[in-house]
Amino acid sequence: MIYELKMPLPPTLNEIINTARSGWKASNNLKKQWTNKIANFVKECQFMFNDKIWIEFNWYLRNLVGTLIMYLRAVNSLWMVSL
Repeated sequence: MIYELKMPLPPTLNEIINTARSGWKASNNLKKQWTNKIANFVKECQFMFNDKIWIEFNWYLRNLVGTLIMYLRAVNSLWMVSL
């Protein structure tokens, strides 16, 4: 049986870092907020797992070409450093 669940993505690493720069309380509040969102989402689903499960994440990129270029530049710079 396959179930499809959709929910908004949590904040990116840059958003988390920017929040943490404003103080530990803001960072703590962001963590609690997303922990509660995910916990409530799971409770609403009312699933019971009695055996092994497989989880598949489909990550959609808006600008695939730009992402590939950034990746290739990073790999190239790492390769140059290792020489």
